[in-house]
Amino acid sequence: MYLPSIAQIREIDAFTIEREGITSIDLMERAALSCTKYILNNFPVQTSIFVFSGPGNNGGDGFAIARQLLWAGYEVKVYYNKDSKMSADCEYNYIQLKKHAPNVVENFDLETRVEFPDSSLVLDALFGTGISKPILGTFAKMVDTINNSNLDIISIDIPSGMHGDENPEMGVKIVKAKKTLSFEFYKYCFLLPESELFTGDIEILPIGLKAEEYFKNKEIQNFTITQKAVRKLLQTRLNHSHKGSNGRAMLIAGSKTMSGAAVLSSNACLKSGIGLLHVAVPESIRTVLQITSPEAIVHAHCDDKSFDFELLTQNNISSIAIGPGLGINAENQKTVQTLFDKFKGQLILDADALNIVSEHKSLLKQLPKNSILTPHPLEFDRLTKKHTNRAERLETLKTFCKEYQCYCLLKGAFTAISTPDGKLYFNTSGNSGMASGGSGDVLTGIILALTAQNYSPLEACILGVYIHGLAADIALKEGESIESLLPRDIINNLGKAFNQLRN
Repeated sequence: MYLPSIAQIREIDAFTIEREGITSIDLMERAALSCTKYILNNFPVQTSIFVFSGPGNNGGDGFAIARQLLWAGYEVKVYYNKDSKMSADCEYNYIQLKKHAPNVVENFDLETRVEFPDSSLVLDALFGTGISKPILGTFAKMVDTINNSNLDIISIDIPSGMHGDENPEMGVKIVKAKKTLSFEFYKYCFLLPESELFTGDIEILPIGLKAEEYFKNKEIQNFTITQKAVRKLLQTRLNHSHKGSNGRAMLIAGSKTMSGAAVLSSNACLKSGIGLLHVAVPESIRTVLQITSPEAIVHAHCDDKSFDFELLTQNNISSIAIGPGLGINAENQKTVQTLFDKFKGQLILDADALNIVSEHKSLLKQLPKNSILTPHPLEFDRLTKKHTNRAERLETLKTFCKEYQCYCLLKGAFTAISTPDGKLYFNTSGNSGMASGGSGDVLTGIILALTAQNYSPLEACILGVYIHGLAADIALKEGESIESLLPRDIINNLGKAFNQLRN
């Protein structure tokens, strides 16, 4: 799915209106109806609904939603400020609502006090993506009234006070929604950690915008990863395939005190379709891997010796992942250096492999083209520089991938994938239960399996992060909680995740 800028969204609206031969009022009615349907499906008709409408088109959405909810049998109260100048479409829907129910609309000024019955619902339709300055005066009081209601709050399209293309500015008035109903697209700001306090959960509602047609022959830089897009990437395995034709991969991982990372990464790789997995580990944890990953071929080396590179040519290895639980020492540095010099297949760097590069930054100049790096934010900062927020880190991410011609997954909520040409892909699957040690090792194993099965680096990254998060989401539905979710639960649900994509 595209991740357009706010200016592009306005252009897409206008493009849709022109192509379909409709009016802006028709499109507003369509957007309002998508919100009304969401409320109908999630809140009983006995719910009292309070709508706070502003003077622009977001306010027009609010007036239209109020009218539709009244038709559906809900008790609705609408607040607006009569002294503010309305946009043409907002005024049209205000008039239509007054015609239908003249007594549901009430002026809100600095003296207004609102009493909310228990179990009511508050709709924030004050300001949309067109806001360009902080909310002040009467509208600031409306924001405070909404935020202090202690009720479920739904923001229409975007929480009032937020700018769609930027980090939310701390200290300004912004609605703190429990749910944001966004039309057609995520906004860039939704993907930044600082926004979560205001957006709550995000629901994307289709309203029939002609985005595909609009973006045809246009250069797009930002995307979100959706199940519909990922499903198209899945390859079909031939009936006559065999273990040799389904990929041969090597995982270089583990140390005496970090065997678990190697186990998790191995088992995730095995559950993601790999034909043959070779695992190189220190002798001290050989038995652990042989017991916990019996399907893998285990190669052990002395704990103080580096990896034997002859294994690569002997076993026709096409993809290597290195780093989970590896440890940082001279021998492992030598292993990374030799991989950079000699290995011609797909290389994936994670964890301590990244930390080795961070400690010896001259290695970056030797990084093989199209390598995949999977840092968490702190690891990325070690590779580059210290950052104060994610928006700043994302800009560095694009520059980094262009400079070193690599793919880089910046892990976290809405994991961001950057490409050698500076495009960004944001993952939309997963949950906060994944924020525990070992989840990244699982992701590395999944991506290793995919690259060995001839998925391109970009396809492996996109499919890998999405199915990683999807398996975690399925685990919650199967009975795990945010608190109890473990990386092994993600592995155990990979089969269901692949099946869900296929079906």
